[in-house]
Amino acid sequence: KDLSNSNSNNNKNEANGFLFGVDLAIFMEKQRKTHANEIIPIPIKDMFEYMQIVIETEGIFRMSGAKTSLNALRDSMNRGEVIEWQTNKLANPIVAAELLGCYFRELPSALIPNDFTDQLMNAVQFERNDLIREFRSILNQLPQVNRDFLQELLRLLYQIHLKSAFNKMTADNLARAFGPNIIRVPSIENSTDLLTMQNDILRCNSVVRALIEDFPAIVPEMFSTVSFAKQFTAHRSGIQFITVSSNHKEVWSADASGLIVYCDTEKMAIEKEIETQQENIYALIIDEPYLWVISGQSVQIWNTNTYEWHCELLNEPGYCALKTGKNVLISASTTIQVWDSKTFAFIQAFPQEGIFTILVEIPMTNTIWGGSVTQSIVIWNINAPYEQIYEISCAHDAKINRITPVNDLIWSTADDNTIKVWNPQNYELLRIISLESGLCDITSFGSQVWGSAWDCTIQIWNSENYEKIETLSNKHSDAVISTAAVWFDHKWYGWSCSSDSTIAIYESKNCTLKKPFKASVTTTLRRTQQKHMVIKARSKMNLNSELGMNEVIRPVRGLARQNSALQNNNIQQQQP
Repeated sequence: KDLSNSNSNNNKNEANGFLFGVDLAIFMEKQRKTHANEIIPIPIKDMFEYMQIVIETEGIFRMSGAKTSLNALRDSMNRGEVIEWQTNKLANPIVAAELLGCYFRELPSALIPNDFTDQLMNAVQFERNDLIREFRSILNQLPQVNRDFLQELLRLLYQIHLKSAFNKMTADNLARAFGPNIIRVPSIENSTDLLTMQNDILRCNSVVRALIEDFPAIVPEMFSTVSFAKQFTAHRSGIQFITVSSNHKEVWSADASGLIVYCDTEKMAIEKEIETQQENIYALIIDEPYLWVISGQSVQIWNTNTYEWHCELLNEPGYCALKTGKNVLISASTTIQVWDSKTFAFIQAFPQEGIFTILVEIPMTNTIWGGSVTQSIVIWNINAPYEQIYEISCAHDAKINRITPVNDLIWSTADDNTIKVWNPQNYELLRIISLESGLCDITSFGSQVWGSAWDCTIQIWNSENYEKIETLSNKHSDAVISTAAVWFDHKWYGWSCSSDSTIAIYESKNCTLKKPFKASVTTTLRRTQQKHMVIKARSKMNLNSELGMNEVIRPVRGLARQNSALQNNNIQQQQP
């Protein structure tokens, strides 16, 4: 956090100049020459970060600090010196808070320009939804530097407000401290009419209080646990299914017209299209080098390397499928059929009442759970002959759309506009979450659950306390059908598909899923090379136990042969 000019040998921040009393736009213009990505003055950003650490201090922004410390720190900041707030002997939370108030008070122009004061004061009389809409509109009209700075300040004040049980600074108290500093009403500064002055101060404080209390609703993107990455039209008709390969390098989707699209996760773009001549593809199973296509007409196998048709297994509709071990289970009209995933040989079929819309493996209990159009959840033993263990009759009041393992529990959703949470050990119903709109799908992101909704949104819940975190909207124009969790570039992404034929991609900031287990080829070769080099080094030492050495070398020789280039890769330079 060295703010000094790189060509200067002193402690002055020559690029920024003085801090207090300097016009914000002028300050930011100078700062961008050396710190182009910063959106607020860096000295103030440092203070904000310090305030986050001491956020529970009682009386922050209300009590007064020592004048000597206040003046000394103010002079240091005004010389462009960097203050280490956690270690500086003069610094403490009360002094820092008071200095922050001084900074806003001494700005030549208010953080919220006077042109917008009347609009804000009028909006505070609106109903909450209208007030939020109007405040959002006004903030979007502010000059960019003012808007960025105001939003960062309001985020800090909102977080302090949330800790009011400790610091005693509610939104109302914070508004009294900051109202006159960021909104300057001419009548407050110039009027001799005390009654008018008092009324305007109250209105000013009401504006700031509302901005603090409703800040997450006014600027929801600043509190989002996801960030939008990309959206593109992937299909010619409504997408019905999306899935990701085991190495997370490929995302496959299918639509109602029979088109299958393969996307590269790194490029976030379409790589290949397959015309299957099928209608209503309900499920895809990737089992390299084959792709199982389950549709309303048949079950087909396609080669993922050549993108060519391989064979047809079932000349009747399939509705969902599950790969478990060496077998693939397919829900047909009246039976669940079991096929060998390698030889495509039919193994067995067991009759069921109604069509199953979802089959999912639950590793924690070695079971398979199925949800049906008859509103029931059926549980089978995971091993053949797939004996039925239990049935939850009328698990929902409508067709079940999805069953998903979330941490140690099972979440299910249906067309009855509910999510139900189950104990997989005793099948006890633990929780019912009522929804405004039904969900087509639910996807686990570890600490979060994403719901793909009929109302064109993605709903996100906390998987621990079941509280709704946020709603992702304005991307899809039709029902969101499904979402897949995709690992790429050391991050988790949510790929959502919709009936509007598009795929939207979001980066998940709070996903706690484990990194996919399957190692990449690069990692495997690196490990092979390391083993080979160690063995060669040991052999040069002429170890006494020849038998023991052979036992070490033998298991690795096969790996070394697979990549002969590794044998000459500077092994002679390896030191024992």
